[in-house]
Amino acid sequence: MLADPRWASGWRWLTILIGVGLLAALARASALDVGLMSDDFAQHGMLVGLYPGQGYAPFDLYAFFRDDPKLLAAHVEAGTVPWWTQPGLHGTVLRPLSSALLSLDHAVVPYSRPYAAWAWHLHSLAWLVALVVAAGLALRRLLPAWIAVLAVVLLGCEAGVATPIAWLANRCVLVSATFGCLAVWAHVGWRTLELERRTTRRRLIAAEVVLVGLSLAAGEYGLSFVAYLVAYELLGAPVSSVRARVLACAPALVTALAWLILHRALGYGSSGSAIYVDPFTAPIAWLELAATRIPRLLTAAFWSIPADTGDLVRRFGSSWVVWDIGPKPSPAAYERAHSIVCGVLLLLAGLVVALLRSELREQERRTLRWLTAGAVLGLLPLSVAPAHSRLLIPAQLGTCALVAAMIIASVRALAGGVHYRIASICCVPLTAVLLYGHTVAELQWGRTYLAILTNMNRTIEAAFDRTDVPAADFGGRDVIVLNAISQTVALHGHYLLHSRGEPTPRSWRSLAMAEFPIIARRTSRRSLELSAVQSGWLRSGAELFFRRDGQTLPAGTAFEVPGLSVEIESDVEGYPSRVKFGFPHSLDDPRYLFLISTPEGLRRWQVPKRGERAPVPIPALPLVFPAE
Repeated sequence: MLADPRWASGWRWLTILIGVGLLAALARASALDVGLMSDDFAQHGMLVGLYPGQGYAPFDLYAFFRDDPKLLAAHVEAGTVPWWTQPGLHGTVLRPLSSALLSLDHAVVPYSRPYAAWAWHLHSLAWLVALVVAAGLALRRLLPAWIAVLAVVLLGCEAGVATPIAWLANRCVLVSATFGCLAVWAHVGWRTLELERRTTRRRLIAAEVVLVGLSLAAGEYGLSFVAYLVAYELLGAPVSSVRARVLACAPALVTALAWLILHRALGYGSSGSAIYVDPFTAPIAWLELAATRIPRLLTAAFWSIPADTGDLVRRFGSSWVVWDIGPKPSPAAYERAHSIVCGVLLLLAGLVVALLRSELREQERRTLRWLTAGAVLGLLPLSVAPAHSRLLIPAQLGTCALVAAMIIASVRALAGGVHYRIASICCVPLTAVLLYGHTVAELQWGRTYLAILTNMNRTIEAAFDRTDVPAADFGGRDVIVLNAISQTVALHGHYLLHSRGEPTPRSWRSLAMAEFPIIARRTSRRSLELSAVQSGWLRSGAELFFRRDGQTLPAGTAFEVPGLSVEIESDVEGYPSRVKFGFPHSLDDPRYLFLISTPEGLRRWQVPKRGERAPVPIPALPLVFPAE
């Protein structure tokens, strides 16, 4: 074994890690201008007491929809969930540490300060630096210097961090991963120490328990790092008995089991949604989704492409869908193409690893086996959510190490390694693609994605800035948005207005949340009929977030929710195409404020007279150029 370079240990290594972390944060400095998005507004509502329910601050800001019929009814009445919400919708996650950090943000820099969001995002960037440092400490304990430093650089370039630093509610990923990496560092540390150093071993074991607990307290992403520790004992630990390995797993497994028991006992989890599927309440549905989500996540991690199909189209365009007939491929065609691409790229990844493994030393191969296994196993608990690059951050501890090792192995092959001809001819071009993809391309896509998020938020803000409704007219009103495509515009308008210091509506309710034109007809003094010109309700992912897949609403279905009666008058294969809404008061009552989403912003919609019709356009947000 070659001696370690002088720069690869002690304070020099820590200085390098801090430097890489600061550069990674500097590369994402544009995140400071993103503002609030999506769940951030809901959590703002919790912190200021507007959100239905109580007891959110400071430790329960991720309890969005508790399993309480009365509380769900209050959500429907306030408009935080739409009228088609599945009875029994439940969406809560135990993240007390991340909740406390968000509460601390608001306590130290109140939302009323003009630079509040800027300061909160700076806090997120600090966690990005901490993650790079923590991962670097763990990787250096596991791998030779050059592989470790390259893996840290790859992690610093990772585009998946764009979402958690731009989306305050998703900062939990960075916090959880930071403590998770340190837990790996502590576990490997005490497992490789001599038995005679009992005091140091005990301290590291205690540190591991605390770090695993903090990782889980920040978010369920901590389970991914428990998977690393189990994989280490199965595939990478020093030679020892089965009993010794089981006992070595105990600190992490007992802590994780305690978290899982607490999570279930306190009623946390998800149900009633086709998008987020809880393995405890719907194991078959979860396995079916995991079978498609995990290959996409693995492909994204190794080959540095977006895990989300929509993001893949944004990054590479639609030209890769070559077999779909027609001027514009269908969403289903994109999904099929994405699955096929993943299958091909995973086979190619296996080929690269198989050809280059001979250029790695035995200890390197042993370490990479358990790191890779841990990364794959760690994706299982995260597959409850749709495949997205933000979910890859825990897996990148192993994936970046694997990619870095392949690049170093390729260099060794070029220098005349064991399988020089095969490896250099077949794999060097591919490892060059890996290096470019995980550095230059990742940084470019990360900046582009931050610009997309920033511009998306600007369009939402512009929808409210350019409205033709005076700010004072919102105060205390029941706002009815007939069409919406943004979750914020559809569900969180009252929280957004409050965060801007403007008068707050009593409720903010949307009647449709998808891109289709509507014809509205007033059928009586208190009722309004909406007919979809094309498509209809419950066909988009945004809508199915609030309803189980397959739970359609066929014609003849009628029900009441607080402040609204609903009757499905016609459907297409169970998907509503014409819906009649009944209101408690006359549609002309000044308590109601009807709005439509247009390219010019939110516009007041004039309710037609009885028996008359009025168009409702395809929802749109204002066009905002990046320079604006």
